[in-house]
Amino acid sequence: MHATYVRPRYLPQLQNSTASQKQHSLQNFSFFGCYLLPLAVLELYLRAKESAGPSGRFAMAGGLVVLTALMGVGIFGIATFMWRPLLEAMK
Repeated sequence: MHATYVRPRYLPQLQNSTASQKQHSLQNFSFFGCYLLPLAVLELYLRAKESAGPSGRFAMAGGLVVLTALMGVGIFGIATFMWRPLLEAMK
């Protein structure tokens, strides 16, 4: 929810900035996302736990399964494309 407030503030800066400034701005946006996305999922989970019926809780459980699978894909991708070449270079 808060990411919608962060996004418009960074976009005008990205159009008139150098490459290092763009990377810094995108890193800041990424750092916000690292905290806000899990908090948003927690908020949805707690709301579903408190006031949703069985179908709402089932939908939240399915959403958590999907997000967990996406996290697994991300971990595999980082290990495959970032860490493996670095570890092989250290041999």
